[in-house]
Amino acid sequence: MTIRDVVKPELESMFQVDEVAVNGLSDQALEAMDAHLNFIYELPGKLDELFTENGENFIGEVRAVLDALAGAGGITSELLPRSSNLLTALEVANAINVEQLDEEMPVGWNGFRLDEDLTFEGVYDSNGELRTIFFYQHPADLTESVGYLDFTHPNALITSSALDDSPRLNVVALLLICRAGEPLAAKRWLLSCSDLAEKRQALLKYQALLAGCLLTRPVLSPSYDGVGGIAETLYRAGSYEQFKEPFEMLSEFNGRKTILDSYLSAYHTLENYMVRARIVDVERRHNGSTFFSIRQFKRMHAATLEGENAQLKQLFKDCWSLSIGGTDFSQYVDARVAHLAGSLGNQGLLTPDFLQLLDRLGVAPNLNSPELEKKRNATSSLVYQIRCSIVHNKETEYHISNRELQNPAIKSVFIDFCIPVMRRLAFGLPSVVASNPIFYSRREIHLY
Repeated sequence: MTIRDVVKPELESMFQVDEVAVNGLSDQALEAMDAHLNFIYELPGKLDELFTENGENFIGEVRAVLDALAGAGGITSELLPRSSNLLTALEVANAINVEQLDEEMPVGWNGFRLDEDLTFEGVYDSNGELRTIFFYQHPADLTESVGYLDFTHPNALITSSALDDSPRLNVVALLLICRAGEPLAAKRWLLSCSDLAEKRQALLKYQALLAGCLLTRPVLSPSYDGVGGIAETLYRAGSYEQFKEPFEMLSEFNGRKTILDSYLSAYHTLENYMVRARIVDVERRHNGSTFFSIRQFKRMHAATLEGENAQLKQLFKDCWSLSIGGTDFSQYVDARVAHLAGSLGNQGLLTPDFLQLLDRLGVAPNLNSPELEKKRNATSSLVYQIRCSIVHNKETEYHISNRELQNPAIKSVFIDFCIPVMRRLAFGLPSVVASNPIFYSRREIHLY
């Protein structure tokens, strides 16, 4: 059988009018709807238009008559019992061209099924947009193909361009949509030959990832606090030329679009500063006129052997009393702690989700401790442990992803506290004149 032999009768049946329902209309209602009903009776005879360049116009006419029928007081689902999925079927059919109609039905088409998926969270483009459709058509064996339809968005539409690479799977999808025994709206559906929900969902996820899609919506970055007052402290004689590499990193931060990427970019700059600060410390303790001796290299090596957590802790200690942008860094951190407490709601820093986050990260709840060292260490530890939780293996420790950022408390820790604090150091330290822990006094020192 050709595709035309199977597809056209299915589409024609979608326009079937319930004559019992029509006969039950009052004279007044029938008069109001008569022209619209007559137009619907004519539509099956115009179906060939759907497979031509006039297909979009045909779909537009159907959409218009359905709206007009409802506007005239008709209950569309009663007058056209199969109308709930009609427009979806037409949108898929529009991806099938006239030449394809005369081809034989693809092998294996009758092994496919369309199942609602209650646990799948969707497929997203890299920009965070929810995809209405994702089809993967296997090049050799159609039965290894998989498809996904998402109608959870009220205005979900299927564009023909989304179906350009799956001509045979489009035919299968069309038939299953036509034969669906319930409305597809407001639900997610998986198209496959598997009768095991877990198997078909896993296959879909894998294929979507290979196609560059996302399985969770990326949480986009807001505008961050952290650089206020710094611009006014710069001066034309400043030695900013030695910060060429950090400036490249800060440029990367400014280009990040998501919270997770922004966090890692900010931390990347602090990593540079951690090592740089240890080298500066060795440099300042050396009084000789030359620096590049074997002894000095050994001292630099020893200074950078310390663990990353300890190095970050030392960087925070070195910067705690510095004035950045006219405000002591410690005061800025205190202000961000207060802001975080307010953003968490009535319970502030005692919010259960916040405390649970600290517990999972292994960070003591000391951000507002009256003891300076505890407060400072809690700040640096939180920054470090979140970094670890983003980049490390989910199988071995708590992992933060876009999914966790759906939790308002966790998101607030990122955007209201950690990223602004890191941003203050990352963007602000090159501006510091007195006691700058990352300022080289020798022009000869360039690590890379």
